[in-house]
Amino acid sequence: NDATNKWLEMFAKQCPQCHWHIQKYEGCDHMTCRQCKYEFCWICFVDYKLIASKGVSQHKTTCSHYQVLVLHFEIVHVRGKWFISH
Repeated sequence: NDATNKWLEMFAKQCPQCHWHIQKYEGCDHMTCRQCKYEFCWICFVDYKLIASKGVSQHKTTCSHYQVLVLHFEIVHVRGKWFISH
């Protein structure tokens, strides 16, 4: 009915895989759908396996969990050879 649909629109999101309605009460944004067991970020809906394997730079850039991976290294010349140190 219309009231149920309005409530779902206001307080729930759909699983990006099976489209089951999910409501979050508290806790972190790593979600697991009870219907299909798909794991995803509550904010940006990115597959959590991708985030777990490749890091937080896999979140969408608009997500509050997104961070750019910054690598710090130095190129060093020693005895006629170049080396990369980190």
